Amino acid sequence: MRRTLIQALTILVTCVVVWSADVARAQDEKGPGVVIIRGATVWTGAEQGTLEDGMIMLRKGKVSRVGSGGRAAPPMPGVEMIDASGMYITPGLIDAWTMLGLDPGGPVEAGATQNAADALDCFARDVFEDARRAGVTSLCIEPPAISGVVGTAVVVRLADLSDLRSTMTDSTSLVARLGLGVRGPISRLGEIKALHDAFEQGAAYRESWDEYREKLEEYEKKLKDGETVKLKKEDDKPEEKAEAKPDERPRRGPRGRRRGPRPRPSNFDSMSDSELLAWLQDTHVPGEDPLEGETHGDEDAPIAPEAEKPAKDAEKKDDGKKGGKKEGDELTKPERPAFDANLEVVVRALKRELPVRFEAHRPGDIAFALKIISEFHLDGTIVGATGAYLAKDRVVDAGVPIVFGQLTGAGGFDRSHTAEFDAEAPAALAAVGVESIVIGSGRKGGNSGAQYLAQNAAIAVGHGLSEDSALRAITIDAAKACGIDETLGSIEQGKLADIVIWSGHPLAPDSVVERVFVGGVEVYRRAGN
Repeated sequence: MRRTLIQALTILVTCVVVWSADVARAQDEKGPGVVIIRGATVWTGAEQGTLEDGMIMLRKGKVSRVGSGGRAAPPMPGVEMIDASGMYITPGLIDAWTMLGLDPGGPVEAGATQNAADALDCFARDVFEDARRAGVTSLCIEPPAISGVVGTAVVVRLADLSDLRSTMTDSTSLVARLGLGVRGPISRLGEIKALHDAFEQGAAYRESWDEYREKLEEYEKKLKDGETVKLKKEDDKPEEKAEAKPDERPRRGPRGRRRGPRPRPSNFDSMSDSELLAWLQDTHVPGEDPLEGETHGDEDAPIAPEAEKPAKDAEKKDDGKKGGKKEGDELTKPERPAFDANLEVVVRALKRELPVRFEAHRPGDIAFALKIISEFHLDGTIVGATGAYLAKDRVVDAGVPIVFGQLTGAGGFDRSHTAEFDAEAPAALAAVGVESIVIGSGRKGGNSGAQYLAQNAAIAVGHGLSEDSALRAITIDAAKACGIDETLGSIEQGKLADIVIWSGHPLAPDSVVERVFVGGVEVYRRAGN
């Protein structure tokens, strides 16, 4: 018994020493101050699951340690110790689909080169502050145009609201929209065809550039080996020279003298044949006809093209035994395809370098979006998805993430989606095996939707979705849908320290946000706390 107590005491002292050493080392490193949070229930969103009596250490803007139980390090100068007993801690919430902060008067033109950042009102600090008070630390903002390939989305972390662009990512996904504001079947079919054509044109554009690069590589290789380059002649240019009309072509004499048309008499139309012949004879000027007085022999008779014989010099050039090269063997530099900035972005999507988010609501529109994803092998996501539960078999087979908007009602410009809205949709899709279900604020509410993100997740729980799936839908699964899961979305060692401390369970109706950290820096604290 005594030996057991000694061993336990030794382990405890070792843990305290190691923890204190980590804290001391963190103090010497540059970056945000060291923060130690202990005593809370920690929902990590990772393999560790939920930790009771958890401890988290934040340093240099990242999660340094996360665990449960044991004694905390003793108070040290420069280290903020937070006792969160009885509270809950989650990763910072991620709104994976929002229009928060978009300037109503900003760009709304459709095109792959359009970027959501171009329409973002960075001075709308109040709406971003509201989002942070609700525990939202990151936003995936889409461009506002409503039809076709509309541009690229960006992810913004709500760290320094006076300089949002400092924490804004590059384009994270290409956004395409289908069926918004289009009610007639003919118009919808036209929109579907236009969207399909956009990716088809991108595929043709990619193929033309791949072919050009292949030919250029072959050309440069042969050029390096000493091949002869065939220069383009003036006649080889694609522009065709305009030929003069026969009656407008100038005529010249034997010495190059220009000769205009013969003047016609006023009664030319009524002249008889004899009068016409007499006029022609009288107006003829000897010596102006270049063929006048010339004689021709048999050797001047025209030869048919197939009967022409090559010259002796040409025979020597074509004689492979003497080392001559045929004209066809001479190198011609391949012609460079025309550059198209919009199609360049589409090509990135076709190469799966850029995910594609299709906003579609009706089951038929979702089916067409899934067809495009399959046909062009895109890294696709369905956003909006009001009627996705009515096409759940297709969604399951496709295996794509589904991002819902607010569950308090259907959103979007086309209110006909409301007829197919059902708050049980997330639970219905989860029941049939859809692995990635995400909840965002969507379109409805404009600049007042992100702060209801936790409430939307709670509504999904009330309609059958599990609590764990609902929390994942606004944290780690949302991060995956935005392509930022390597650095955000869960509380794991090495990830960015975006942390929210809640007064109670995050999905409980009476829970409030106590404190918010972004990158290890406290950006919000509830009044009186």
